[in-house]
Amino acid sequence: MRNFLFSMVSIAGILWRRTKKLLFWLLAIVGTLLVIFISITYWHNHTPNIQVAQNAPLKIKIQAVDKWFDELEKRDKFNGTILYAKKGEVLYQRNVGFADAKGSVAISNRSSFNLASVSKQMTALGIMLLAQDKKLDFDDRIANYLSELSGYEGITIRNLLHHT
Repeated sequence: MRNFLFSMVSIAGILWRRTKKLLFWLLAIVGTLLVIFISITYWHNHTPNIQVAQNAPLKIKIQAVDKWFDELEKRDKFNGTILYAKKGEVLYQRNVGFADAKGSVAISNRSSFNLASVSKQMTALGIMLLAQDKKLDFDDRIANYLSELSGYEGITIRNLLHHT
């Protein structure tokens, strides 16, 4: 009888541990899905839509973009500088928010942002477009374009693109 009770308690313990694990994972999955749902719902409901016809005149598009940024600014959803230029002419420019974390220095046209590695892809794209237009070659020495790097004779544009 003693062995039987011991076996029953052991089985109950195993079932309890497994049930707790199952319950834990079930709650973890449900909780994660709930957070995702709430985040998507919040973002969808709290980020304004921009609505303008694709074939609308540029002036109307700019007004729609400006109105959209007004709404983003009201909701504290954007902090930065916007500049739209075409063929060297600035068509739209706006500064929204603050340049510092404390919110005491307003962003201006002269504000500087730490972009880290974000701009590397744009630089590479620009180089690829210049190469496509035959305005430079990947094997050109970097010193041909940046005279202050004339001491780096063997470094080419290709080296910089490949980080070699």
